[in-house]
Amino acid sequence: MRESKDSKNFKHREKVVYGDAAEYKVQDVFAIAAVNNKLKHLTAATVYGTWPDEGEEAAISAVTISTKAKFIFCYSKTAVRNFAKNKSHKSASQILLRH
Repeated sequence: MRESKDSKNFKHREKVVYGDAAEYKVQDVFAIAAVNNKLKHLTAATVYGTWPDEGEEAAISAVTISTKAKFIFCYSKTAVRNFAKNKSHKSASQILLRH
């Protein structure tokens, strides 16, 4: 996973998680994953979605339900804003509702 300038300041702290999504070659499907500050795999899944932000929002949701992270890093500002405003896409909402 990539490391942003902001996340470098947090990488030695506990309860830091990085979430990311990548689009499959098959249309409308994303792989999501999360790792901790030591790059240990925490969770992964495949979700359906049309836009990259949907995958990123789903990654944030997966981190939220599967960890006790205090700091979650994601590379999509739009996904972070949508999640903070409780306006996430369907796949992210479904992950949260199933927990």
